[in-house]
Amino acid sequence: MARILEGTHTSVEILTALNGQEALAIVGEGVDVLIVDYLMPDMTGLELIERLRALPIRQPARTILISAHHSKDLVELSRRVQVDDYLIKPVDPKQIRGLVEDALHGLSPASSSVRSSI
Repeated sequence: MARILEGTHTSVEILTALNGQEALAIVGEGVDVLIVDYLMPDMTGLELIERLRALPIRQPARTILISAHHSKDLVELSRRVQVDDYLIKPVDPKQIRGLVEDALHGLSPASSSVRSSI
């Protein structure tokens, strides 16, 4: 995911985490865009999003969930935790870059950060 996003925005900091616990540890004061896989070690992407939403931090301008699974239940759960974009694998890199660029448009370039949990 980091390779896909390189060069997306001039001053973007891309941080990656191997699992949900690591993502929680590196989130800091918040992120502008959060990209998570539904199936991760330690917790699901939706569980990570719910935990981040409960923290007193700046919330993402856009939350993107990526999954190889598609079901009505998962779509409904995604809506409930306020996922902005639900993408089914394989994901088109241009689509990811476009979503991130749209989310970062208008944000201060010096403060933009993207978190990717894979």
